[in-house]
Amino acid sequence: MASTSSTPPNQCKKWDVFISFRGDNTRYGIISHLSKSLKDKQIKTFTDEGLHKGEEISPELLKIIRESSVSIVILSENYANSPLCLDELVEILKCKEESGQIVLPVFYKKKTVHKRPTTGSALDGSKQLIRMGFTEYEVNYSLLYESKLVEEIINDVLEKFSYMPKNDDSYDCNLIGIESRVEKVEWLINDKQVMGIWGMGGTGKTTIAQEGSRIIVTSRYRQVLEYVCSKDGIYEVENLIHSQGLELFSLHAFKQNLPKEGYMELSEKATTYAGFNPLALKVLGSHLFNMGIEEWKRELKKLKGESLEKIQDVLKTSNDELGKIEKKIFLNVACFFKGQNKDEVERTLEVFGFYPKSGIPRLINKSLITVSSLNEIHMHDLLEQMGKDIVIKECKQPGGRSRLWNYEDISHVLTTEMFEAKCHGLYEDVQS
Repeated sequence: MASTSSTPPNQCKKWDVFISFRGDNTRYGIISHLSKSLKDKQIKTFTDEGLHKGEEISPELLKIIRESSVSIVILSENYANSPLCLDELVEILKCKEESGQIVLPVFYKKKTVHKRPTTGSALDGSKQLIRMGFTEYEVNYSLLYESKLVEEIINDVLEKFSYMPKNDDSYDCNLIGIESRVEKVEWLINDKQVMGIWGMGGTGKTTIAQEGSRIIVTSRYRQVLEYVCSKDGIYEVENLIHSQGLELFSLHAFKQNLPKEGYMELSEKATTYAGFNPLALKVLGSHLFNMGIEEWKRELKKLKGESLEKIQDVLKTSNDELGKIEKKIFLNVACFFKGQNKDEVERTLEVFGFYPKSGIPRLINKSLITVSSLNEIHMHDLLEQMGKDIVIKECKQPGGRSRLWNYEDISHVLTTEMFEAKCHGLYEDVQS
């Protein structure tokens, strides 16, 4: 397998890897294995099976190719017979030339290793790759078993990422200030096998701890870390500085790096109320998005005078403005569905009449939930706890609550006569 040596551009890349391929013979063979292996390595990977197929490449697919750091082209026997695949290849080569995208072409199930193909699409493909600077020996894997081929590709991709400069934005564009904090952790970890990251909820501890192989423990409680780490192996995550907080807030409130004209003073107040906590800034900004100035004033008035440490008040503001059905979906995710497959969650919610097709996108837009590249629904720990607290406050006795997820509460309710009609959801986490 060959690769380019160009340096990736200094721009946001939403995808680590884009895979271009053709046909069910590859989709259910090498592609399924390769895609799973890449995702298992926490490499954000896109394959185009989720997009509507047509004769011409869609603007959405073009955008995804441009937003990828690496393109893997699986050149199967009939790849060049597909106009769509050729359009993808043209765009990939354009990205290679213009922005230094890394390209890894793979000849799949070819019978020659050193000898040049003489007829058909394989010849055309070889000529293109040779003109690109790849040699035939580098792009032929015909004698490798499929599992070995996947292993070789994964290793090559990991190697390319290890040489990428840090300023290629290996992190999400919206993770303002994350790089400097990761650098501090990398410096601190040095030769330590175990280290701790300490900070209040929403400061990005888990995000900072991700992209390494050492044991890293995150906690809101320093004393917990002192049991497993040396004192000089604990990093306290600081909140964002003023400029970073304003930028993060603006990205979610205005979809740009700075506040709109006329909103600067209100934005300054909003970031102060959020205590420059990344999660609170993200949720509050998303909540205020598309509101007028008078609406901003009313919403921020609710937070005036609150302690800057009471981040839950900021988070609850966003939840309070949800519709009745959306609130129920939020509580169900918090109590039952965190980490589960989005499609399965939607099917379950539809059975109970919760209209998830419109409700879930609303929660995503409000930054209350996210959907991972593996199509799993996730929610920040603080938001999960807020949802569970809302349910707990419904009634002092578990039997009077709308949802039960704790083993002790479920057992208590089912073994007494306190089970009321109010409870319409039970969930037991057998792993806890």
